[in-house]
Amino acid sequence: MPRQRQAEVTEATRLKIKETARALMAEKGTAGLSLRAIARVMEMTAPAIYHYFPSLDDLITALIVDAFTSHADTVRQARNQIAAGGNSCGEQLFAAVLAYRQWALAHPIDFQLIYGNPIPGYSAPGAVTTPAARKLGAVFMEVLILALETGEVTVLESYRTIPPSVRAHYQNKFELTGEPAVLFHLMNHMWSFMHGMVALEIYNHAAPVVGDTDAFYEQAIRHQFHLMGIVLP
Repeated sequence: MPRQRQAEVTEATRLKIKETARALMAEKGTAGLSLRAIARVMEMTAPAIYHYFPSLDDLITALIVDAFTSHADTVRQARNQIAAGGNSCGEQLFAAVLAYRQWALAHPIDFQLIYGNPIPGYSAPGAVTTPAARKLGAVFMEVLILALETGEVTVLESYRTIPPSVRAHYQNKFELTGEPAVLFHLMNHMWSFMHGMVALEIYNHAAPVVGDTDAFYEQAIRHQFHLMGIVLP
């Protein structure tokens, strides 16, 4: 088989293995995921699976990186579309926050994999998964930095008052001080709020209480933006 064709077949098989893994997680949860179970569904031998993923940990890591990348790409695309129309930073942030939720609703298994259900015995290799995870936060930080530079957002004093232990963590782990640390703190407040709302919805705690989760989320985000000094039209 020509090398190019072989590479295409290998990649197609890897994709199929990952699709099967997601289906198994949807049916049985993360605890039901194993290479042998995937092999049975795909009618492959277990040793054949190891040709594509040497271990279950390797497969899980690939799924996590894919999920973070897909989530970040979706949020960035939503932000870029609004930015291309000459819209304000507030509108760009709003579009990104809406896209954050929309991706989660469209990919609940991936969302739970990267933000929820722990997998027994698995420890994510930070050198591989952390860069993928940071792509998402980068979208929000870029807009906040631009908003500060253009005067479209004024960081309220309440967000400038960072607890000393938190400020030290920002400096030691991320090398952030001064205004970048303040913006990072502001972003973390925004992320905690929107992510908490999305998680409640994904785990079916929101709909029974509020009914129209679309309207509730949008109103809550607008209100949170107002509290944070982020202007929307």
